[in-house]
Amino acid sequence: MTDLFPEPARREWTARAAKAGVAAVAVLVAVHVLDRLTVESQFLDLNGEQNLQSWASTFAFSLAGILALGAGLEHRIWLAVGAIMLALSIDDVAMLHERMEEHVDGGVALLLIEPLAALAVLAVFALAARTVHGLSRALLIGGLVALVVAQGTSSAGFLRDELDLPLALLVVVEETAELLVGVLVAAAAVDPLLAAVDAAGRLRG
Repeated sequence: MTDLFPEPARREWTARAAKAGVAAVAVLVAVHVLDRLTVESQFLDLNGEQNLQSWASTFAFSLAGILALGAGLEHRIWLAVGAIMLALSIDDVAMLHERMEEHVDGGVALLLIEPLAALAVLAVFALAARTVHGLSRALLIGGLVALVVAQGTSSAGFLRDELDLPLALLVVVEETAELLVGVLVAAAAVDPLLAAVDAAGRLRG
C-alpha cells in the first residue's frame, strides 16, 4: 500500500505549520506593541486574561495537544506531550497557576514549584525529540527552549525590582515564548502524526 504522506510530504506540511504558527505569533506580538503605544486595550494585551491573546495561546496549546495525542498512536511518549499541552490549555482557561500563586507564597511558586514542573516537561520533550528527526526535532527543541525562556522570564519577573528589569520587556519576552511553545510543539507533532496515519493505513491494508 502506498503511503498517503511520504517523508517529503510530511516535511512540507510540518514546515507549513511552523511558518503559519510563527507568523501568527509575530502578528500577536506586533498588535500588543502597537496597542501599548496607542489605545492600551486589555483585549489586545499579551499579559491579559480572557482576551484575544490568551485565547490564541489556549488554541495553540489545545491544537498542539490534539496533534501530539494523534502522534502518540505511533510513539507513546507523544501521548505525554499531548497531555502536557492540553493541561497548559486548561491552565490558560482556568488560570490555575495564578490561583496557586495566590494560595502559595509567590516566591515559592515562581522560584521552586513552577521551575520543577518545567523540568519535568523538559524531560518529556527530550524523550519525544528522540522519536523524530530533521525539522520536527528542531521544532520540538525550539519549543523546549521557548519553555525555558518563558519559565525563566516568569521567575525573573518576581525578582525584577532587585534585577532592575523593565516589566514591559519581561511581558513581551515571556508571553511570546509561551505562544511559541504551543505553535512549535504543534508543528513538531505534524510529522509523527502523519506517520501514524500511514502506519494505521498499512495495518488495515
